[in-house]
Amino acid sequence: MIIKTSPLRDFPVCVLRGVRADVDYHRHTYYEFVYVYDGIVDHVLNGEHHILSAGNYFLLSPEDIHTYLSINNDPFRIVNFMFNPALIDPGFDLNTSFKEIIKHSSIGVSHKKLVRSPLAEQFVDEDGSLRPLFINAMSEYKLKRPGYMSVIRSTAITGIIACLRNVYAEDQSTAKNTFVTNIIKYVNENFAENVSLSSLCEQMGYNVQYVSRSFKEQTGMNFSAYLLKVRTQKACSLLLSTDMTVQQISNAVGYSNTAFFHKIFKKMMGETPSEFRNK
Repeated sequence: MIIKTSPLRDFPVCVLRGVRADVDYHRHTYYEFVYVYDGIVDHVLNGEHHILSAGNYFLLSPEDIHTYLSINNDPFRIVNFMFNPALIDPGFDLNTSFKEIIKHSSIGVSHKKLVRSPLAEQFVDEDGSLRPLFINAMSEYKLKRPGYMSVIRSTAITGIIACLRNVYAEDQSTAKNTFVTNIIKYVNENFAENVSLSSLCEQMGYNVQYVSRSFKEQTGMNFSAYLLKVRTQKACSLLLSTDMTVQQISNAVGYSNTAFFHKIFKKMMGETPSEFRNK
């Protein structure tokens, strides 16, 4: 069942934090910025499963439909930063498009410079800079000290810009980011293949030692850990959304040895693939 929530009434913003259990499938009449600050959760967004963990964040539009499903019955903690376009500019209303919002002088980004929309896409807070901002926004919202709305508005703008920078067209001055982005894109699209950093660097003409250091600097993990995370997330999605056997899923995410897949999956998720599917 889709539950359409009521609009924000008193203010153009609401900031909440808490331990979440399973949530009904729903959508909003406003934008929602979500930051996962503890635990792991299955986020079902527009019918697709995404496994999120601490440091993941995303921005949803009023058109997006989603729910959260706990994993292993463990609690997960998120910051919900919900806002109407009027938070950015009092002249905006619920009909103001996202293109207009990001073109506002406080953000100043043209949608023409984006390689794709940042809405409903999962990102990683690589340097941890967003976490304290949203924790502070909750305190400001609760205490409502003088000037609190300006602080909250600033946090919303910072969050939107963080999302936009992940999908902004690169230029020559950001070549270092470009080759890491290229490798991430390749892994996300070809995780089922026999992928290694050395083979990718040879294929793309990069120095493997330099790329290895840069990759960890920008993602917070080494290449092998990132590949493992992508494969595990895809396996979780297939377990929950298909009738494929565990062996078929093992092959689909890049593991020809099903026993090894079992071992890796249990290490990452704390339970076997069958236990994860049947919980």
